[in-house]
Amino acid sequence: MRPKVAFLTMEMLVPDLPEPQCGANFRGGLGILSGDIMAGLPDVKIDGVGFCPLYHRPWFNRNLELSYDNCSAVSQRIVVDIYGRDYIVYVRNLRHRKNQLIYGLECPEIWDVLYTEDRRKRLLQEILMAKAVRKVLKITNFIPDVAWLNESHTALFIALLRSDSIFAKTKSLFTIHTPEHAGMERFYDYRFEGLGVDFNQYSQIFIKNDVLDFTWAAMVLADMVNAVSQEHCCVTRDMFPQFSSKITGIRNGIDSNFWMYPELAGFVRDKNEITISALLEIHRKARLHALSFINHQNGLKLESDTKPTAWFVRRLAAYKNLHPILVESGVLFAACADRGVSVSTPLGQLDGLGMQIVGAGMAAETDNTCLWWMSEFNRIAREALPGRFIFLPKYSLELLRIGAWGSDVWLVTPEPKREACGTSDQRAVINGIPVITTKTGGMAEYIQEFNPENGEGNGFFIDPYNARTLYEKLKLFSNFWYKWHNDNGDNPYSRLKLNAFNSGRALDIRLTLKKYRRLFIKLIK
Repeated sequence: MRPKVAFLTMEMLVPDLPEPQCGANFRGGLGILSGDIMAGLPDVKIDGVGFCPLYHRPWFNRNLELSYDNCSAVSQRIVVDIYGRDYIVYVRNLRHRKNQLIYGLECPEIWDVLYTEDRRKRLLQEILMAKAVRKVLKITNFIPDVAWLNESHTALFIALLRSDSIFAKTKSLFTIHTPEHAGMERFYDYRFEGLGVDFNQYSQIFIKNDVLDFTWAAMVLADMVNAVSQEHCCVTRDMFPQFSSKITGIRNGIDSNFWMYPELAGFVRDKNEITISALLEIHRKARLHALSFINHQNGLKLESDTKPTAWFVRRLAAYKNLHPILVESGVLFAACADRGVSVSTPLGQLDGLGMQIVGAGMAAETDNTCLWWMSEFNRIAREALPGRFIFLPKYSLELLRIGAWGSDVWLVTPEPKREACGTSDQRAVINGIPVITTKTGGMAEYIQEFNPENGEGNGFFIDPYNARTLYEKLKLFSNFWYKWHNDNGDNPYSRLKLNAFNSGRALDIRLTLKKYRRLFIKLIK
């Protein structure tokens, strides 16, 4: 059986689009995951089509107006009524990675900026998405067995399907990707008639405490709900106990074919396995590639290619806790100090670790806390730790790939139970890059604390969760790295890398999608 699935998301990483169009259409983990999911569907016998808006102003440069005319021809022109006004939506057939079909939906007036802070326009974006997708499905005669809704932005689509007899047999899966209330769509200023559904039938579902609550509506209407890790499943059940019986957990994955360093992918494809020596040699090349790239950005340059380099490339959000745990604690300054030097920090005197750190990320326009973090990271990189710490106020496909390929260790520091899953760690691990991470989300399911005595384990947990633990794990890693660098023999570092690489085989998106396929079949039957 090949389930027919319509996949809806407000953001998607489509690498076939040129820049800056590619970057304008994803802003974090959901967009990256959506692209990986669409790439993997054909391999697990799911007949899927994807739907996502195409945005006309990059969220990172709103003065720039984009065109998609050179990306794909318009295949359809549809008209959607909202509040008595007709909006024209242009549909472009995008071919994604393995020629997978994605419908890119264009209405420049409404889909101008991804996750606009204009709440009235945000509601219009989500209404237009639901209504346009229903029209495209009917025009193309693609009647899905399952409508797969990602985040509550797409909740209205379930009600529209239930109001149309053509989709009477279509089931719905709502995937919630965050435990953060900021990511759960609620609107305080709205007119219900714009939704295009019957007030008597749906008002009590969509309106909760006088608020238009799309997350609540999705919970009520969906046939099944899934969170994106086992921990996130427990958190979601605690948040929505009324629906706990239909909430399950499926950990996210990544498209290994896309995120693995090309030479490493080619070696594995030819040999079907890898030795420690081959992994180290391929990583040496990836590392030099990454350092060369970084040294040509923003006039900054790392002073050495013979120091271990930690990386983070993140969408900046307060719960990810990067500035408090790195800067306010003094850990950043101790990590970047020379070995043999003692550094005075709020944690007391700490030994220098002889490391370099590369960070990159951007904050939301309205997030004053993280905008200040960006400013502080920039200041430290240029004034306090030049040549030892680099921060790029960017978030792009290029940075995500190069960091996953060429870092020596990857940092993931969210507060416990606030990261639904996380996939930046997975992109590092499949390249043999060990991770230092909070014991939370998806990381808690596959990371095993490294034990240098028996050589088992693939990473390090910041557990208990505090800055002192992060420092101690960085110190362990630094010691292992320098022992390898100086001795160049069998040692904890090389075994740690090989363990990380081998554990990455369980993270491919196709294994995740096989679980979704079983869920779809269960829904259909």
